[in-house]
Amino acid sequence: MQRESLIAGLNALNIKPTEEVLSAFEVYLNELLRWNKAYNLTAITDECDIINKHFLDSLLIVTLLPQRAFRLCDVGSGAGFPGMPIAIVRRDIEVTLIEPSRKKAQFLNHMRYKLALRNVEVIQGRIEEVKGIYFDVVTTRALFQPRELAEKTSRLLGPHGYFVLNLGQGAFGEFLKGEGLLYRHNATETHIPNTEIKRTLVVFEPFTSP
Repeated sequence: MQRESLIAGLNALNIKPTEEVLSAFEVYLNELLRWNKAYNLTAITDECDIINKHFLDSLLIVTLLPQRAFRLCDVGSGAGFPGMPIAIVRRDIEVTLIEPSRKKAQFLNHMRYKLALRNVEVIQGRIEEVKGIYFDVVTTRALFQPRELAEKTSRLLGPHGYFVLNLGQGAFGEFLKGEGLLYRHNATETHIPNTEIKRTLVVFEPFTSP
């Protein structure tokens, strides 16, 4: 693994590149590539791109998360992004990964045990099936229309809970057009470390009109 790129990216995000963190990401990358041969977990297979476009991109939102212990939910986690990298660098928070695909959920559970992430829980199922669990922060890299996202996942937010999203260039403008979605929000422009790829980080509290 190209440790230098990962170390530089972590430092840019003010995340300490400890040996525990670096080793965890190295195992994650190797297992992702190994499982990908059979399960097609990601279209990104270049090691440098995985570090930048999966690991570091996922970690952008860490800068917006509370420093205290809290509960975070990653909806439609896929191969674990962004929830698994967050859990690796923030072992003080509880991270729940919700993923409908059985094969992807198997991979997530494999990584949970492989990395000894006691702060991670994997739920295999559709978001509509998840009930009675509440979170302080909900995030996703899955593709949702704004109204769909609010309708399907707002019920997962506990008191004072909010969403944190990492949107691609131009996607924020489209997101604001979400019909019927009202929310308070703030947005921060940034980029993925080691790249020129721009991102908009959005924190918002959603609710739909009656």
